[in-house]
Amino acid sequence: RKAPAAAAKAGNGMNAHMGYPPDGKMSHEMKIQALHGYLAAISYVDAQVGRLMKVLDETGLAKNTVVVFWSDHGYYMGEHGWWAAKHNNYEGATRNCLIIATPAMSTAGQSTMALAQSVDLAPTLTDLCGLPTHEGFQGRSLVPVLKDASAQVNEAAFSWYPSGPWLGLAMRTPDWRYVEWTQPGKPTQRELYSTSKDPQNNNNVSENPEHADLLKQLANQMSARFPERRYEKP
Repeated sequence: RKAPAAAAKAGNGMNAHMGYPPDGKMSHEMKIQALHGYLAAISYVDAQVGRLMKVLDETGLAKNTVVVFWSDHGYYMGEHGWWAAKHNNYEGATRNCLIIATPAMSTAGQSTMALAQSVDLAPTLTDLCGLPTHEGFQGRSLVPVLKDASAQVNEAAFSWYPSGPWLGLAMRTPDWRYVEWTQPGKPTQRELYSTSKDPQNNNNVSENPEHADLLKQLANQMSARFPERRYEKP
């Protein structure tokens, strides 16, 4: 609700499957079948990871091996009424799976609410392996979080996605998802979602007067991180 026109986009990943209706209107039975297949694929991958971890234990390699399970963002399975590919800056399109296991890990099995970004993986792995930090790294080591699940290394996580001539930049903080859509010569369009009250990002509250001060704060935080933005088609 109340999202800019450029914001709400989904892909057509389902249209390549046999039986997909030309008008794009999936029946209830087809939705159930799609969800069944999606969950089956996840279960299959989970089983293969289990086989890999078993071999590491049996060979003794687990004693000196860092394991990172990292996924893409998957498919929409009915969220926002969409099925298949994700082409936007919502939580469902930018949040993915990340599991890190290290030898003799004191926090094994624990989860964390700490914000992490994909660019954090390189500095994390060099840190764990005792290698020097590269000057080109843009992320931060997540090792403090691996040692203490309550630790935080990022104030926010960022993601980018273009939509036509609009460039979307999203900033995820512990409590909010803030999005700016910019285009040269056009007024900036904004989105704001509460991560606790609206985790699916269904209701844009950026125009609510009660959030005016918060909106300025988040806009300043985003501008400090990315003062210049420009989208050029590859």
